[in-house]
Amino acid sequence: MKRNCLLAILLFGTLAVSAQDPHFSLYQSASLMLNPATTGLFHSNFQHRLTANHRNQWGNFARQNVFQTIYAAYDTKICPSRNGERWGVGGTMVYDRSGSLPFERGYLNLSVSYTLLLDKNFLGDNDLYMAAGGEGGAILYQVKEENFRFDEQFNGLEYDPGIPGERLDRSRSVMGDVGAGLMLFTAGTEVTNTSFTLGASAKHLNKPEYRFFDNNNDVEARLWFRTAFHAGATIEVKDSKAALAPKAIFLWQGPYQQLLAGFDWVMDFGERNNPESLFNWMPGAAIRLSRGVVPDWRADALVLSMKANASNLSVALAYDISLSQIRSVTNHGALEVLLQYHFKGKMKCPTPCPNY
Repeated sequence: MKRNCLLAILLFGTLAVSAQDPHFSLYQSASLMLNPATTGLFHSNFQHRLTANHRNQWGNFARQNVFQTIYAAYDTKICPSRNGERWGVGGTMVYDRSGSLPFERGYLNLSVSYTLLLDKNFLGDNDLYMAAGGEGGAILYQVKEENFRFDEQFNGLEYDPGIPGERLDRSRSVMGDVGAGLMLFTAGTEVTNTSFTLGASAKHLNKPEYRFFDNNNDVEARLWFRTAFHAGATIEVKDSKAALAPKAIFLWQGPYQQLLAGFDWVMDFGERNNPESLFNWMPGAAIRLSRGVVPDWRADALVLSMKANASNLSVALAYDISLSQIRSVTNHGALEVLLQYHFKGKMKCPTPCPNY
């Protein structure tokens, strides 16, 4: 019984962190993870999109057990008519590893979205759209039992793995997951056109449950319901091919809340009204605040980013400069790398591209 209690405490300590979702500083590019309503919403010259993102953090603190998250997604769009109606279909895979046990999760989701034109020329030449999306899938999780250590495995001189310790009834399992989202946005023909986006999403509507014990030894924890509110805008600089793009996202999951707010500076070097010549740079900066571990809002990180879009290829880097009290042991931040590729299909689908 004593060992069961110790193991329960150990697992709950791990799940206190893992009851939250992994996050990206380049959240706009990992858009399907942010909001399923973004499925199929990308540059009108292409029909398909592939995205890959990798993030690692806490390198000094975790040593070889670096906290890392890998994101991969594919989505496409379908235009059944010419009246502004559009469908998007996609799939997302996310791998997340945290803690020294470590605790590992894999998210597999399919998403679908529907976009409807609400008003032509709502903001200058920009049209107003509404998008709604839903997703469903599974979360696979596991704990590496071979990394467990118990007092009774100490033979008086050293740790002896030959001495049996406590065991879980199941160290890995699968749970279902569902979510939904909405977006209201305007979009023009050029990346620097003045526009705005407002969106909200709800993840884990079914509150998926982790289980490691059966029968009377149940130790359970739920993945907290998560809400996200995000907003973005593009403000065109008059008589130039540049724009200021403010952005913000607020995440609320269980007792934890996070706010990231900042801006990108868009410099467009492509030819007007020629999607084939698309080329722009987007340096950016943002500040991330969080609370939950402590009751007050605290500055978490300063996020510096650079994104380059050239025709059908996008590359981005982001670095989180830690502002928290543990920055001296966390390798001072986190590094994030994004690669995104768009390609054409047989269907001509002039779809708006909002600023997520």
